[in-house]
Amino acid sequence: MGKSAHVILIASVIYLLSFLRIIEGSKLIIEGTVYCDPCRSAFQSNFSELLPGARVQLQCHRLKTKKETLISSAMTNSMGKYRIIIQGRHKNESCGVKLVSSSKEDCNLYPDYPRIAIITLNGRKISDVQVYTAAPLRFLTKIPSPDC
Repeated sequence: MGKSAHVILIASVIYLLSFLRIIEGSKLIIEGTVYCDPCRSAFQSNFSELLPGARVQLQCHRLKTKKETLISSAMTNSMGKYRIIIQGRHKNESCGVKLVSSSKEDCNLYPDYPRIAIITLNGRKISDVQVYTAAPLRFLTKIPSPDC
């Protein structure tokens, strides 16, 4: 095989790999934390504790049509952190992470207003892996802690 054949072969392989990458799309990572708010203060304090084993759900929809495009759930790890990995191109979509269930019986109430961390995937150029950090989500205790 001559030198030009090697160049053509290498160029073909590079082209094929880049084409497959376009089809596969990018990888998006949505991460965040879930905590218990014993003071019912709407922000993390020294009395807040991160919740391992809490379940969250990511929902995405098209910005213009509001058509749902994706639902994915995750559970928090031992540090109260979750990570949702999605594949594909999700340009011009809005996604929200919401609470599903708590792992702690005495801290399993949702706030009066459902807190949803919104992430907008707005069509800007995204590298192979783009990480979005959602705002912390909280569960409440039934009665505020006297320590607060």
